[in-house]
Amino acid sequence: MRVMCASVPPEANVAPNPPACRFNLFETEPTEGAEMSSTADQIVEKPAHVPAELVRDFDFYNDAGLREKAQAHYRELLGHYPDVFWTPRNGGHWVVMGSQAVRDAFHDWEHFRNSGQTGIGGQPGPAEELFLPIQLDPPVHERYRALINPLLGPRAVNDMKGQVSALSTELIDAVEAKRECDFVDSISQPLPVKIFMMQMGLPLDRYREFASWVQTFLNGNTVEERDEAMMRFHNVLTELLRERQKSPTDDWMSKLLSLRLDGRELDVQKEVLPIAMLLFVGGLDTVKNTLGHIFRILAGRPDLQAWIRQHPERIPEALEELFRYLGGTSPPRRVGADIVFHGAPMNKNDMVALVTGTVGIDERAIDRPFEIDFERDQKPHATFGTGPHRCAGSNLARLEMRIFIEQWFARIPEFRIKPGTNPVFNPGTVNAIDRLILEW
Repeated sequence: MRVMCASVPPEANVAPNPPACRFNLFETEPTEGAEMSSTADQIVEKPAHVPAELVRDFDFYNDAGLREKAQAHYRELLGHYPDVFWTPRNGGHWVVMGSQAVRDAFHDWEHFRNSGQTGIGGQPGPAEELFLPIQLDPPVHERYRALINPLLGPRAVNDMKGQVSALSTELIDAVEAKRECDFVDSISQPLPVKIFMMQMGLPLDRYREFASWVQTFLNGNTVEERDEAMMRFHNVLTELLRERQKSPTDDWMSKLLSLRLDGRELDVQKEVLPIAMLLFVGGLDTVKNTLGHIFRILAGRPDLQAWIRQHPERIPEALEELFRYLGGTSPPRRVGADIVFHGAPMNKNDMVALVTGTVGIDERAIDRPFEIDFERDQKPHATFGTGPHRCAGSNLARLEMRIFIEQWFARIPEFRIKPGTNPVFNPGTVNAIDRLILEW
């Protein structure tokens, strides 16, 4: 029953009306020729409280549409699926789409909770939280969030400008004369990863290894792959914490060990390590994929490149418009109490995925959503989330991307995707991009 549609034009020029689609409910026979997901072993039966008319076959980790043209595919889903539906894939979970529904869920933390869940397709939440403070809910969440805000607030991020600028220069130096590069491997991965590792006190020569663990944790095809990757970086951070307990420095890990909550030291295993785990995942993956997708879009749009060259002082505006268009994450939530949400009867402990990629392209909330317009007045998006769990690292992410884009466009001429190559995507909780060959 995977949605089957005629081909869709390139993302920035999607036709005003999506092509007609045909799909079946999960209980019926598959549409002839429909492509089925490879995660059949994770299919579950429909719970009694889920109406049959709200069941759709959708797999975050293996959906072909997300691997090809995510924004165009999201438009198809918005046009033909309800804003809230249930899928039997990956253990069974609800999917929330659209500007209003996603925002409502983000802000209703009492019903859509971060506590007690380990992600779509994971096992029931452990007694000890693995990622703090994102796996906590208000009011406790705010107390822990206040501990890490000084590391990622505007003043601290402003102090990183020199590092970001120097690393951007170094990365562009390495590819400029070659007149082509794998943008992900050469630029969008090492830029945020190395900045983060410098702050954490991690060895820079292992950045590829660390980045691959986070990517597998967020986008691996099986629960076992994702759990194994998580344990690898858990062990690395545990060892680093032991070293900093013996010999503190001025890096983030040492600062985490010095934190106090209500006048007491934090428990190293139950509090400091989970905070470090969250910083590790956020620092190594989000900017890599967002920047990669931004350059994928720009590579096919010489007009957008020209606008940026003509208006370098307005790069922050361009970034917000690209964030709106791209979205990129589908953070999980656990239902905290029975609720009928946008017509969907959810039971306590149901899992939910909030598709932020549909917020900025919802035609009910924004005019011309598939037209990238750097000069539009309003650029609503939820790329960094919204509500109490909004991304703590958004200041640093914006800084890294702004400074890099300024330097790239000052030095590199018009660029394009190298003919004969195609970007490689890896959908999941984060819509990852793993390869992007550019030439200029």
